Amino acid sequence: MLACVGPGHLTVAVHVAQSRQPLIQSLMPEVTLYDLVSDDSCTVTFLDLAWEGSTRGRVHIRLSRETPLASQFVLLCTGQRGPSYRNTSLLQVERRDGPGERVYGGDYECNNGSGGRMLVPNTLGKYHWSAKAGAVYARFPEVDCNALFFGVWNWLSGVSVSNWKPSDYTGAQFGITLRDFSVYGNAPRVVFGEVEGGLELLKEAVANIRDIREVKVSDCGVVLGSALTMKLFATLKEV
Repeated sequence: MLACVGPGHLTVAVHVAQSRQPLIQSLMPEVTLYDLVSDDSCTVTFLDLAWEGSTRGRVHIRLSRETPLASQFVLLCTGQRGPSYRNTSLLQVERRDGPGERVYGGDYECNNGSGGRMLVPNTLGKYHWSAKAGAVYARFPEVDCNALFFGVWNWLSGVSVSNWKPSDYTGAQFGITLRDFSVYGNAPRVVFGEVEGGLELLKEAVANIRDIREVKVSDCGVVLGSALTMKLFATLKEV
């Protein structure tokens, strides 16, 4: 499904594929994942959130182009390899109403926090720490002593966190920080994106829906950059 985004803006939202072959690839077979994430103006994905029977709004997430986990996020927002975040639930809220409040989601397999296998074989990339609200990051296993040790070491020594790796079994799960952390050392360490719009929608969901699993991703997709949009429009004219 295609949709124009914003009056006067030459951008297009590509929604998650409803069939085996995404519409954009049926019209433009030469378009690859690299095309989607290599354009500077095409690093924005979206999640539409619904609860109590209706879609309440959209969360826009700008991704860090140089991170494999961002590429995986695009895959799961477009359904290019089959699985997608569509119809998944938010999973859990931590630190509710306090500093570092965050919400988790992304289990496209089991929808209960126990699944969500990684779709990319290598997750090494230029990740960073962030104590700010809006950070989008990889969710790690609940207990990971090695990760804890190396996290403290990296934080104290200033070593890059680019070699951190989430679990292969739950590596598609993600977290979104809703409130700034008061202690920087507790902040997420493998950040691959940032909420560009819709953070208040997430806060509204957490504030009003006690069981966060009732909040669903009703739709998702990616916002194409201007270069691909112009190419797509040219292709549509020929169809």
